[in-house]
Amino acid sequence: MNEPLDRNKTALTHNVTAVAAAYLTDRGFKPVETEVPVWDGWVADLASFVYPIPSQLRKLRLFGKRQIIEESYRSEDIFLRHYGSLLTAIVEVKTSRRDFRKDKKFSGQVFPAHLCYLAYPKGLIEKVPEGWIGLVVKEDGSRLLRIEISSMFARIHPQHPGAITDLVASVAIRLLYRTRYAQYRAWLKAYRAKDA
Repeated sequence: MNEPLDRNKTALTHNVTAVAAAYLTDRGFKPVETEVPVWDGWVADLASFVYPIPSQLRKLRLFGKRQIIEESYRSEDIFLRHYGSLLTAIVEVKTSRRDFRKDKKFSGQVFPAHLCYLAYPKGLIEKVPEGWIGLVVKEDGSRLLRIEISSMFARIHPQHPGAITDLVASVAIRLLYRTRYAQYRAWLKAYRAKDA
């Protein structure tokens, strides 16, 4: 499907976004959608989800068997969840120091997905913000060079089941908006087939 490029974004931003989308797709995330609302006015550059199989867990550098992580949202609301089942991911793309520095997302402790990625060209950022996983892309945005992890804290962020549902629904709605008219035309064609 040929979609117009967002003219508010540079060619470098489009390239870095495409490399990040390829990274997620290669690790089993489907669908990977752009401009997805994820939390309190925050619109992620990319968002997706995956039910990873063992090989995808290895590619995500989440080795070993499925593990149990404790998820706590309030002191009285603690439950256990296996990671390795449904994992959500967002990607924020930054291609200028100014844009990165003015973005307050990276100074807080709000993580709207299990895996939070920051995709950027090599040399743009000295240190990946705490809790984020860096996707370092070649200066021209042509390919992924390496993955930088700020700490073990960056691995998997606990998510409330409602937050998981909201993110998955946002990805699905974004996919629907992108594909709605092609699907609608196919339904009309099928409906009119009886007249042929």
